[in-house]
Amino acid sequence: MYDAAVSMWQDTRQFMVDNGLTGGRWGQSNRMSQFYAAQLRFFRQLCTAAKVDTVVRLCQEALDEEKCPVIGLQSTGEARTADFVATMAQSKGADDDELVFESFVEPAALILSNFIERTLLEYPGARTLLHRAKNLVLPKNPLDDLIDRLGGAKNVAEMTGRNKRMERDTQAGGYRYVKRTDYYGGCSVDDVNILERAAFQSGHKNVAIISDAASAGISLHAEKNATNTKQRVQITLELAWSADKTVQQLGRTHRSNQVTPPIYKIVSTNICGEHRFASAVAHRLQQLGALTQGDRRAASASEAMAAFNLQTKWAREALRTTLNIIITGGYVKDPTYETLNPPWLEDMMREGLPAGQDLPEPGTPEYSSRRHAVLNRWCSAASIELNAVGLGANKTKNGIAINTVLNRLLGMRVAMQAQFFGYFSTILDKVVSKAKKDGTYEGTGIIKPGCDKITLRSSEVICEHPNGAAATSHTIFDMDRGVPFAKAKKLLDDELERVRAEQGDAAADRCGAGFYFSESATTRFFSLALPRTERGMREAKIRGVNLMQANYFRIIRPATGVSYCDVHILVSLRRLLVFLTYDCQCTGCSVLMVWLPCGLIAVWPGPLGYLITPHVICSP
Repeated sequence: MYDAAVSMWQDTRQFMVDNGLTGGRWGQSNRMSQFYAAQLRFFRQLCTAAKVDTVVRLCQEALDEEKCPVIGLQSTGEARTADFVATMAQSKGADDDELVFESFVEPAALILSNFIERTLLEYPGARTLLHRAKNLVLPKNPLDDLIDRLGGAKNVAEMTGRNKRMERDTQAGGYRYVKRTDYYGGCSVDDVNILERAAFQSGHKNVAIISDAASAGISLHAEKNATNTKQRVQITLELAWSADKTVQQLGRTHRSNQVTPPIYKIVSTNICGEHRFASAVAHRLQQLGALTQGDRRAASASEAMAAFNLQTKWAREALRTTLNIIITGGYVKDPTYETLNPPWLEDMMREGLPAGQDLPEPGTPEYSSRRHAVLNRWCSAASIELNAVGLGANKTKNGIAINTVLNRLLGMRVAMQAQFFGYFSTILDKVVSKAKKDGTYEGTGIIKPGCDKITLRSSEVICEHPNGAAATSHTIFDMDRGVPFAKAKKLLDDELERVRAEQGDAAADRCGAGFYFSESATTRFFSLALPRTERGMREAKIRGVNLMQANYFRIIRPATGVSYCDVHILVSLRRLLVFLTYDCQCTGCSVLMVWLPCGLIAVWPGPLGYLITPHVICSP
């Protein structure tokens, strides 16, 4: 089913390429953006539906153990279901509540068919694509399917934002599109979630399902004053895009005045592209220090989430290496990866061997020759698959964000996803291991202050345990976060050298890294700006040349060091063209000299940046 959907999306993209819809003009690029957005929603819906069987099994296990399952998801599919029902009602000339459907609506199928109808139907051959899309066999709406399989509305308390849902009609032998309020005799839409919560907390309903709309302001914990004090088992079927929303939803069952804390279970498929959603949440959760490190009972939370966080510099380095290996057909300059085998490689090397014959010994010429041949063949297949999802060599050689790769990974066949991600994970483990050995790895367990110098100012014991076993001290440190110009210049040189090595001299000249000054009514403050290519790239035409530029820049100031927030575009900063240094005879420090249209002027370290002197030293 998944691979059939992948073929459909790849054929749709190829259709757009053949009709010239992938160009740089705004209308064409906008259509490609719509394509990738629809593709991401489609496979997200498909991954969610694939977990329904597992969630039903976990709920049955919880019910058998006298516990109450609470299922968390984000999307309900109401908009696509409503559009489908309205279309069917119009075609048959009936009201939507009079229709009887043979099965639940398939939201994933509607995403694909709606995209083709709205953006491609004017082109020849699009109707053939639309016919194929409508004939795909895809899963049902996960929310309606879950409610039906867990006992229906009489046993499941649904707390979502939708007004209507599909319910089984035992008399008509099909499914009807009914209002949620009908179960309570026609109450208001605002009251239905309150009534559903009361039914769950009182024990009249044993299962609860909550969506993003009910992830705040509703308490579903085993409250001491409630009738239903069974332990809650919260099962996350679909992760939110935002970690804050994920934390909000998890907090519905874990609150004060509870009899027992809940059990959390996050369900994930073996589809490697789903790491995209887990990575987005894990990256943000690791930044919430109070949640992941403030509680000693959650001491292992950071390490547990680290396995899902792929938005790190180590992951970016591993991704670049993986893509380079694929582009070069298995050839790598670094000897570290010449003998590094992904978990599936030796299984592929055994294919074609006579029965009972094993592989040659590693390190022998026969083993190396067979390994290179198999890896080269796989790289060719992986390159074709990457091209099919829009990650050709012309895109990857200029650097690409890891989120983009994970998004496109969803549009690849399951076997290739597993092989690509397995190779990437093997290289990532090697990169992290090497960094730990060199002492450059920064883990997530201890936060490293962003400064070069820390000095102890004072330490005072403010509380001692009665038995003298432990003492609490108030300690004050002084941190010097300042960045001298010599260090800032080295950071810039290192960044330009990296860009030259990866993209060439032309890219280094136009990548945007450099010293900038901010416009102000009274003064100008200088800062160093470095591109954050890991946060996404965009294609820009600079001086007649098409180049990839970063969407975000990191700002470094002399007094405060690295800024906490990145700048999206440097709208208030102007680039310096020429700069040099000289030793000031009065102060004995190095001063930055800048060429501006008005002449050569000196820049002194100030509290917010390198402050320009109010006078011109010499004219050009």
